[in-house]
Amino acid sequence: MKKVLLITPGILPVPASMGGAVEYLTELYVTENDRNPQVEFDVATITYQKEGKNPYSNTNFIWIKGYSLRFRISRAVRYVLNRIFPFYIDNAYIHEVLKVLKKKKKKYDLILIENNPLFVKSIRKIDKSTKIILHLHNDYLNEKSKHHQYILDQCERIYTVSDYIGKRVQTIYPTDKVKTLYNGIEIEKFNEKRTKEEIVSFRKSYGIKEEDFVILFAGRLIKEKGILELLMVFKRLLLKHPNIKLLIVGSKAFKGSRKDHFIRKLNQLAKDCKEHILFTGFLDYDKMPLIYQASNVSVVPSNWGEPLATTVIEGIESGIFQIVTNDGGIPEMVQGTYAKVIDKENLEEELFASLEEVIEKKDTLKRLEYDQEILNRFDKNRYVLELLEKIK
Repeated sequence: MKKVLLITPGILPVPASMGGAVEYLTELYVTENDRNPQVEFDVATITYQKEGKNPYSNTNFIWIKGYSLRFRISRAVRYVLNRIFPFYIDNAYIHEVLKVLKKKKKKYDLILIENNPLFVKSIRKIDKSTKIILHLHNDYLNEKSKHHQYILDQCERIYTVSDYIGKRVQTIYPTDKVKTLYNGIEIEKFNEKRTKEEIVSFRKSYGIKEEDFVILFAGRLIKEKGILELLMVFKRLLLKHPNIKLLIVGSKAFKGSRKDHFIRKLNQLAKDCKEHILFTGFLDYDKMPLIYQASNVSVVPSNWGEPLATTVIEGIESGIFQIVTNDGGIPEMVQGTYAKVIDKENLEEELFASLEEVIEKKDTLKRLEYDQEILNRFDKNRYVLELLEKIK
C-alpha cells in the first residue's frame, strides 16, 4: 500500500473541529480512506488541544502544537520576516513539520500538499525526489506569486478546484500537469426536502414570519464577499418592501473567531433596522440545509476572484434561487442552473434590480429541481473517490 504524507495548511485543525472549507474537504477523504484504506496516510496538522486523541484507526497524525507559547512567538516572527523580505522563510507550522520529518526519516511514495504552494519549496529542502501533488483551493500560484516557476516545476500534478484557478496557475506557463477537480458536499442533506413544520419552526426562532421574504447570505464576513454592498442594497429595498428579512450566516473566519472592525461596521450599519437584518454568527454545518430551504433567495455577491464558492454548491443542491456575481469560478459553477449572474463591476445597482425582481415575483418562486448530472457535479462521494483514485 502506498505511503502518503498529507500536509494540511496548518491554520485550522483536521478533523475540522473549528471549521474551514479546506479542512472540511480534507477530512472527507481522510475519513473515507480510514474507513476503506487505499493508501497509508500520515497527516500533518496543527492542533490547539493539549489532550488530543486520534479519531481514526488507520491514519497516523503528526500533531503540531499551535497552542504553545514558543510556536505562537515563532509564527509571529516568521510572519513579519516574510512580509519584510522578498525571499521565503518557512512559516512556523511547516518549520515544525520539517523537524518531525527529519527525526522520523520515513520514506513516502507521495506527498500531498493542501493549498499552500510554498510548502513545496519547504519540502524540497529535506526531500529531493518524492513526487508531490499540490491540491490548490485558492489563487495562490500564478505568474506573480513567490517562486512560482520552481514550484510548478517540482509538482507532479496540480489539482485545482475550478477551471478558473487552473487558468491562473497556467499564467506561469502552459502545462498538462494542471487538472480541475471540483469540490463536493453531501448532496443528500441539502437536496432532502424539509417539512413545512421544520421551516416554520426555524423561522420563528429568528423572529421571521411565514409571510416574510428571506434573503440569505452565507459565508465569511469579509469585505471581499460583498456583504457590505448587500447590506446597503437591502436597506434601500426595505423602504419599499417592509416584509423582507436579511439572514446573515457566518463570522469573520471560523468558529470562535472574534469580531473585527469590518464586522462592527456591518453591525453599526444594520443597527437602525435590526428587526430585519439578522446575524446568526457561526453555525454548525449540519444546520445549513434547513437554513437554505427556509430562505427565499440566496445571494453570493463575491468580488475578489472566488475560486469555488461552497455556498453556490449548497444553493444548487438545496434548490434555492440564487443571485451570484460573475466572479472567479462562480460562472462555471452555475452552468445549467437557473441562477441569475450579475456583473460585479456594477454590483450594487444590478443586485438591487435583481432582488427587486425576485421579491416582486415571490409568489411564483418555487424550489428548483435539477437533473442528476448537475447535482452529481458537486457530490461529496464523487469528489472523495476521484481524489483517492488520483492519489493511488
